[in-house]
Amino acid sequence: MTETSLQEIFALVPSTVVRYINFGLTILLYTLRRLPEAAITWPTGQKFSQLNSLIVRRHPLLTGAFASIDGLNLPVQTSGVEEIENATYNGWLRAHFVSSVLVFSPEGRCPLNLHLD
Repeated sequence: MTETSLQEIFALVPSTVVRYINFGLTILLYTLRRLPEAAITWPTGQKFSQLNSLIVRRHPLLTGAFASIDGLNLPVQTSGVEEIENATYNGWLRAHFVSSVLVFSPEGRCPLNLHLD
């Protein structure tokens, strides 16, 4: 949902919406950093070997891999700040996006959201 929609639905001014979004994101980050289930870990040992053998069985030349990667472009509202607008503009798609990388297990399980700091 865009910030403009929130402003219209709840009759809020832009500064209030921005404060609540920032507050909510801060709480989400605080919570995720303390949840062991939210941690991203690389497979090691036997688990890595199992995942790698699944990939090599389908793609024999792709050795040393344990997952597949796909990109996701999420459309965003155009910012009034020139630096942010330039950072989100995708010239190939001719629109504004925030890009994410998703990693999928070859076992067909839930995708892992890869976030590298």
